Amino acid sequence: MKMKRLFAMMLVGLGVLLVALGLLFIVGAAGKASRLVVATAGLAVGSVAIAAGVILHRRADRETPDRIANEILELARQRDGELSWSDVAAALGPRTNLAEPVVDELVRRGNCKRTDREGKRFLVFDGLQPRLMIRRCKFCKTEAPIGDPREQCSNCGGPLETVRQARGASRSDLYGMDG
Repeated sequence: MKMKRLFAMMLVGLGVLLVALGLLFIVGAAGKASRLVVATAGLAVGSVAIAAGVILHRRADRETPDRIANEILELARQRDGELSWSDVAAALGPRTNLAEPVVDELVRRGNCKRTDREGKRFLVFDGLQPRLMIRRCKFCKTEAPIGDPREQCSNCGGPLETVRQARGASRSDLYGMDG
C-alpha cells in the first residue's frame, strides 16, 4: 500500500519536473523548431505522468483499511445496523477481497459480530440498530402501549417497565402499526 503511494508521488514529482523543463524550453525556444518539439514532448509526457500519479494515488487511497472500514460503517448506518456479505461485496466491488481483514478487525474491536442466517453471512452492528421504547411486564413479558398510564400489567398484575430495545429487519422483528 505504501509502495503504491510512494510510486504515485514519485510519478507526480517526475511529471512536475518534466512540465517545468518543457516550460523552460518554450521560453528559451527563440523560434527554433527543435526546442519547441522538446518543449512539447516535455509538457505532454509530464502531464501524462502527473495524471497517472494522481490516479494511482487515489486508487491506493481507496484501498486503505481505514477507508474500507469507513465505507462498511456508513453502509451499516444506511441499512439499520445489519449487512449481508453480499451488501458489502456490492458496495466495495473489486476491493471486496480487502474487506475480510477489515471486518476481522471490526469484530475484534467489538464494533460488530458475524452471524449466519438462511445460508447467508451477516454483519450485525448493535450500536447502529434502531432503538425502540417499549413497556414490558417484568414477569410475563407482555408488551403494553408506551402511552398507557397504567403501572401494572393487564395480564398478571406485575410491574411494567419502560425499556429501549433494538430490533432488526432481518430477524423478522419488523416495525409495524398493527401490533
